Order: sequence, then structure tokens, then C-alpha cells
Amino acid sequence: MSNGESIRKIKAMIEEKGAKFALLLCHQNADPDAVCSSYALSKLLNHLKAGINVEVASPESVSKISKVLLERFSMRVVNDKPSFDEADIIFMVDTNTVKQLGEWGEYLKEAHLPLIVIDHHAPHPETEKIASLCIYNENASSTCEIIYSFFKEANIKPSSDVANALFLGAAFDTKHFALADASTFKMIAELIDLGVNVKEAISLLTAQM
Repeated sequence: MSNGESIRKIKAMIEEKGAKFALLLCHQNADPDAVCSSYALSKLLNHLKAGINVEVASPESVSKISKVLLERFSMRVVNDKPSFDEADIIFMVDTNTVKQLGEWGEYLKEAHLPLIVIDHHAPHPETEKIASLCIYNENASSTCEIIYSFFKEANIKPSSDVANALFLGAAFDTKHFALADASTFKMIAELIDLGVNVKEAISLLTAQM
């Protein structure tokens, strides 16, 4: 499935459900790729469906370095039980198995809501059974790279904050681009054109190391 098809299917599922509340779930101890891709996805969903409410949640807590980024983007991540009862649609972001959700995995199985999985790792067979849509690209360096491709396919220009978030998530997952390939560097160049200050962004990651 191409990302072009993916973004159309996401929008169609939101519209079909008449979704007013989207729940974005990250794995335990959510790292910068999980947190930053969720932040960017939340902004994209606001473009796709005006007025939609979005909640991002990670079991127990996020990583130490992710907490720094949450402050940078004034982003809230729920660590207690998220709003499963209020959700109309659920996303698993940078998370390919329900085991990474701890006890929330059982709530997810019982929710019987549209579930969209977005990751740069192939989903677990158990996840595929309960997912309505699985979007993954094992050639992508990070989930942020996949989310960025959604913005391009939807012809939506990311804000400076979104560009910074995507840059930070990709930088973290590629070990400051040591594991990046040509597609990643192309994305980075485009994000810099959108307002990313590389020195400032990298300093946020290195401060906690």
C-alpha cells in the first residue's frame, strides 16, 4: 500500500466513523520517535478533520529525553488509563504489538474501535488481527519519516513546530543520522527549509545524554 492510499484510507475511516475523538497510543517508556511522530500526527489529524480532539498516551511514563521534548512542544501525554470510552478511533504509533502497551492492551482488544497501526517495523500477527489498517514501512528510518510522507501526500505544509518534532524523532532513531539513508537526508533537507534550526534541535537531544 502506498502512503498516498494510506492517507486517503485514514481520512475515509475518520469520516465514516464521524470521529470527534482520536486516541494515539505509544509504547511504554515512549522515546522521541514515538512522542514526536504522535505530535506531528495529532496536527495532521487536525487538518484532516476540523475540530477533532486528540489525546496522546504512553503507559507508565515517557523516556527522560522525551520529557524534555514534551516541554519544548507544550505537549501532554497521558500516563494513567487513557480515554478509551470517549475514543471514536485509535492509532498505535511507533508501536507494533499490544504487549508494548502493558495492561492497556486488554482495553484495546475490548474497545472494538477502528484501529490504525503506524510504524517502521512490521506489525505483530496478533496486532494485524485486531487492526483495521496497518501502515508500515520497514525501509523508513523512523515513524517520523512515515508521518512526514503523509503530510506530503496530503499536500499539507508542516508548521515549524511539526518540522522540528519530525527532525528530532528521526535524529534520535537514526543515532543522529549515523543510520540514515538517502530518503532520510532528503527529508531532513526539506525540514530545514521549513524552519528547523539543526544546532538548537540537536542540543535538545544531547543535553540529556
